[in-house]
Parts: sequence; C-alpha cells; structure tokens
Amino acid sequence: MTIVDMDAHPPFKGNQISYTGIMTADGFFDRLSRVGIGVACGLPLLPDGWQGSAEEAVVWMSDASLKLGREYPSRYIPVVAVHPSCPALSCRQIERGKQAGVRLAGELSGEWLADDMRASLTTIMTCAADHEMAVSARLKSVEEAVQWAERYPLNQLLLCFVCNIMPVDVVKLLSTYPHLHMILSAPSMAWNYFLHEMIGRCPVERLLFGTRFPHINVASRKASIEWELRDQPESVKDAVFGGNALRLAGGGLAGESEG
Repeated sequence: MTIVDMDAHPPFKGNQISYTGIMTADGFFDRLSRVGIGVACGLPLLPDGWQGSAEEAVVWMSDASLKLGREYPSRYIPVVAVHPSCPALSCRQIERGKQAGVRLAGELSGEWLADDMRASLTTIMTCAADHEMAVSARLKSVEEAVQWAERYPLNQLLLCFVCNIMPVDVVKLLSTYPHLHMILSAPSMAWNYFLHEMIGRCPVERLLFGTRFPHINVASRKASIEWELRDQPESVKDAVFGGNALRLAGGGLAGESEG
C-alpha cells in the first residue's frame, strides 16, 4: 500500500521549522519515508520572510511545485497555485498545469468567499472545472464548506479543516454534496473513536489521509489514523491512505531525477 499525505507542504528552499530546525526538500521527503509515507501532495512553503505580492506567490509556488514534481516524481504530486486577486494569472497556471499533467489547484481560503471576490473566484473555478482539475480549500468552519459546495457544484472540492469538525457534520457534508472530498488532517480526526465510529456512515471513497506536515508530528498523526481504522477491511485502509488520493490527484509527473 502506498500512503499519500494529501496535506503535506515541502520547503522548496531550506525553511526554518519550529521543531526540526532548517528543513530542506530532501529532509522533508526523508522524514515522511521514515514513518512509511511514500508520497506527499500540497503547495510548497513560501521562503522564510516572504514579502512578495499574491501574483508573485502564485507564480513562485506553481513553479516550485512543478520543479519538485520533476525532481521527485515518485514522491510528490504537484499542485498549481491560484488566488482571486489575479484570476487571469491563476487560469494560466491551471492551463499550464493541466498540460504538465497536474490535477489539483489550491489552496482556496474561506476569506475568499467575500462578495467582492465572487467574480474572480467564479472565473478561477470555472477554469478549473473546464480543465477537470480538483481544487483544495483550507477552511475554518462547516458553514464555509457549505458555501463553497453550493456556490461551485461543478467543481471537485478537496476540503482541509483547520478547526475541529464533528462527526455528524462530516457525514452530512459528504452525504449532501457528492463533489466534496475531505482530508483527515483536522485536529478532531485523530480523537479517540472519532473516525472509528464515523467511517461506517461516510462515503469512504471521498476520505483522504493528510497530516499538515511539517507543522505537526507526522508519526503521531499517522499512528492515530491507523488506530482509528483498525477494524476496517484492507480495502478501506488502502482507499483512505492512498487509493482515493491517487484517483483524485494522480500519481505525479514524469521526471528525469529523484532527490
């Protein structure tokens, strides 16, 4: 079974991480490998002290992600960056990524639901749907998830919650909106018996493993999810830990080297 971390963010350059010190791309992938995680997917971390514009960030992260995808073709699934302050540029990144084989754009933010960003967001989301590219969103509430789901029913939306979310809300969201997928990186997903009791009531094919590495202890998060899935058949474990991610986001780019 290939384990895919769908909420892991490599440093393209050496970044200062609070509990590890300076982390490079090689160190990032090696640390994942040591705990049995074979593949990472997520936008690269901006360099320490970044002060550029949103447009510059979109270009930098997209370029860095594609480069990482070429250098670590079996260990990293690229993502193209988008931002509502530059819809035309974001659409060009989606088109460029699609040509390279990228199948995921991100990360949306709940703050972007404001009315003054609606036209720009619609342009980006329409472009993503036209190019059959899923879009990830990092959200702070269930209400934001409902707004995204109802506003953009034609987009495959991959949700990361930075808040605690209750089992009844997870079940309702995924049952009501078939275009929603959920990464299990929310803090509450690792609570004892949370996922264990929830998974029988959720569409398993839309649950994906994720950790928020390098901002959390990846080994403890992996162990927590493994424990919660202990009574599930191997087919469910395979789907949650990697199969669903590979189906949605692909297996990465063809590359010439491996870091």
